[in-house]
Amino acid sequence: MMQRISLAIFVCLWMVFTIGIIVKVSDTKNTAVVLENTDARFEPIADSTTHYRLSWGEKVKILSAEDQWMKVKRSDGKSGWIPRENAKW
Repeated sequence: MMQRISLAIFVCLWMVFTIGIIVKVSDTKNTAVVLENTDARFEPIADSTTHYRLSWGEKVKILSAEDQWMKVKRSDGKSGWIPRENAKW
């Protein structure tokens, strides 16, 4: 009986650990680092209105890509478009 409980606890801990690793790996696949200070815009157009400013080294989540633009989201939830050349993923 004690062996079954120990095995069940081990399996549960192993599952939690495995799921944590999977989530971490999948999260980093969609992450980029800003290579230079840049404006995040409302639309993927150079003349579009600036929504906010991103700083060099800031990490952002990649939401989508269109031509030479990437739609990214900051840690505070704001999203905007930046040129692909201004971030490394």
